[in-house]
Amino acid sequence: MVTAPRLSLCMIVRNEAPHLARCLASVQGLVDEIIVVDTGSADETPLLARQWGARVYFEPWQDDFSLARNASLSRASGAWILVLDADEELAGGREALPALLAAPEDVEGYFVTIESPTADGPGAQVLRHLNLRLFRRRPEYRFSGAIHEQILPSILAARPQTRLPEAPLVIRHYGYLAARSAAKTARNRAILERALGARPDDPFLRYNLGVTRYQSGDFQGALELFWPLFHRLSPQVSYYASLVRSLAVTLLEAGDARQALTVTEKGCQQFPDYADLFYLRGLALKRLGRYAEAIQVLEELSRMPAPPSRYLNTCGVNGPLGQVLLGQIYEELGERRRAARAYLAALEQMPEQPEAAAGLVRLLRGRGLTGEKLAEALQQLLPAAQSQARAVLLQALVAEGEGRAMLALLPPAEDPVWQSADKHRWQLLVARGRLQAGQWREALRAALKVRPPARSYAEALRLAALAASLGERRKLTRHLLRRLQVAGEVAASLVWRAYALYLWGAAVDPQGVQLNRADRRQQEEAWLLFTLTLETASRRHAAAALRLVSLLAGEISPLRLGHLYYRYGWTAEAADCYLKALEAKTVDESMCLAMGSICTARGLYKEAATFYQQAVELNPSPANNLLLVEARLREACALLAEGQRFFPASERLAALREMVDVSLERLSRGDG
Repeated sequence: MVTAPRLSLCMIVRNEAPHLARCLASVQGLVDEIIVVDTGSADETPLLARQWGARVYFEPWQDDFSLARNASLSRASGAWILVLDADEELAGGREALPALLAAPEDVEGYFVTIESPTADGPGAQVLRHLNLRLFRRRPEYRFSGAIHEQILPSILAARPQTRLPEAPLVIRHYGYLAARSAAKTARNRAILERALGARPDDPFLRYNLGVTRYQSGDFQGALELFWPLFHRLSPQVSYYASLVRSLAVTLLEAGDARQALTVTEKGCQQFPDYADLFYLRGLALKRLGRYAEAIQVLEELSRMPAPPSRYLNTCGVNGPLGQVLLGQIYEELGERRRAARAYLAALEQMPEQPEAAAGLVRLLRGRGLTGEKLAEALQQLLPAAQSQARAVLLQALVAEGEGRAMLALLPPAEDPVWQSADKHRWQLLVARGRLQAGQWREALRAALKVRPPARSYAEALRLAALAASLGERRKLTRHLLRRLQVAGEVAASLVWRAYALYLWGAAVDPQGVQLNRADRRQQEEAWLLFTLTLETASRRHAAAALRLVSLLAGEISPLRLGHLYYRYGWTAEAADCYLKALEAKTVDESMCLAMGSICTARGLYKEAATFYQQAVELNPSPANNLLLVEARLREACALLAEGQRFFPASERLAALREMVDVSLERLSRGDG
């Protein structure tokens, strides 16, 4: 006797071959049947689905998600339905599923947690919300809405008294990642605009179109939709709290911190348990320079519990994310000790918090620590109990060009990380660190350990090709560039081939190597290549890469070039570029701060004070004012030292110099 299926997985797909296996593997052994409705794939999606045991049906795409969803429901035979998209996986709660399916008769479905990372890699921000994805199969339960389709209205219409509790299931959704979002956002926007044309007063459609406009960078278009809803809708509307959050985020992105503060102040009163709004309020206060109020709000945030699941919320907003923002505020105030404590607290709560690691490295480098001394300081700050933070710390060191410090902090060869699923990430770190330390052979070996199908394979080939070119291994360099092309990185292989020709003294004919100034990918690849050569400190290789950037990008802004040189420690080249930018009157705050630092290192305190004064005029932050004060104090110290040379017996000069020395010592400690 054949047992009737208890649980049917229902999916709609289109060109999802790269993602489908991850999704189906996550429910293997949990579902009794897999129903896949394909709406027009041109890749191997149907074949892969069948290999996983799915029954595949084909339906033409009609710009209506509900039609496709309902086509999948009509083919299912299980007592319960689980709905997943191909860019999702069941990431938690597998063990609870049998008990959920044995629910009492008054339970018709469950809300589950959807977690959406907003970027790739560990430590990325994760958005979290509830959605009804597990429900009983009944013919009257059908999705509605061309997009952002919902099953809930039909369930409540058929059984108003039913219970729909939260389930301990977690679905991981990868659709917000940048590599996929552009095409997806454009598609969603077109569907929403058509739907809104038919129902122009539908507030839910207007809200979702506003979110889609925001995702595509159209902040003004999003605000045109959000503002009327903010003033018109009742706070009791299920998505009103999310609307307030979206409005505040859009205002901050658009540079209107004052309006964002007004919105969040009202939102915090209406939803006093919504931690995201308190975080955004603190961010708005920081942008407005109201630091004391921002600190007060963020300290209140740190005492709040995690937001209730009914809100769209950001994981860790009341913990590590708030601490990072607090650290950034203390940095701007020049209070480096408090900033360091905040960053350490963030890493303790979330060991893979990249911004906290970057802030800590930035603070220590600001104290003049580099290389092994920087590594020692980090080792003291982060004992073995916080060793989980080392990956993001090493990444932060590499990003700052501190390859030697990174190598000093590498885990030993017997550490499990070298055999873990994340081992390729570690090998890439080693390769970049070795390149920065001038160890091209070791860098080459590390990069070649990354093999397909690792997602970082193309990045590893770039690093290997750079290492081979540093070692003048021309045959190997050509071989690696061919592998880069085979891996699908056509634009990259063309750019790197031209770089190799420049490096080896050959003339580059743009048409001969198929370079195209109109190709944005080639321009971006040239800038990436130039950045990597700057990390190696090889002037010959950087010059070849810079010629290629000039060929593809045309005239280069001296300000942009100066920023790149300065970031990687090429201070003489940076100063030359900045002086050209100064002549062209294209000055920004970063340039003034960099020139102030360069002049200070050369003992030119008067000139340093001039640049810091310009930085204060562009941004009168406490940190910039403290830099100006420090430069003035150093200038005064130099003058007093000169005076003491002529008047060694002067007690007044000695007392003044002691006062200045004490003030400089306090500033160097970060006492503010």
